[in-house]
Amino acid sequence: MGLLAPVNALTIYRGASKTLELTVNKANVFDEDGKPVPVVLQSVKLLFSVKCFASEQPAIIQKTTDAPAEITITAPYAGKAKIFLLPADTQRLDPGVYTYDVWLYFVLTGQRYIIVEPSTFEIKLPVSFSPL
Repeated sequence: MGLLAPVNALTIYRGASKTLELTVNKANVFDEDGKPVPVVLQSVKLLFSVKCFASEQPAIIQKTTDAPAEITITAPYAGKAKIFLLPADTQRLDPGVYTYDVWLYFVLTGQRYIIVEPSTFEIKLPVSFSPL
């Protein structure tokens, strides 16, 4: 019997492209009293960060909805977004286990919520690689 991978664990091969699909809903956004917060992805910013360890500054990979080529909200009323990882994001990083999280910022109110708690982000070394 093996160990189960954490729900939010991500794996990518160094130098590969990967699109992460994110769904934000009442199940993963709570206020300080633990009550679900209704989420429509309008007037919000999403921030995806990868670090060697949580207290490291700055992040070694960071994506935001400020740049649509990094994070795009695809269906605001369904709470759906895509995070785009490009070859340049990982091609110079050592294979190993890193940490990532995702934050949601409400632009109009200043409220912010962690929607993906710090989780494992593993970079593996591929067997073959041919730069194009």
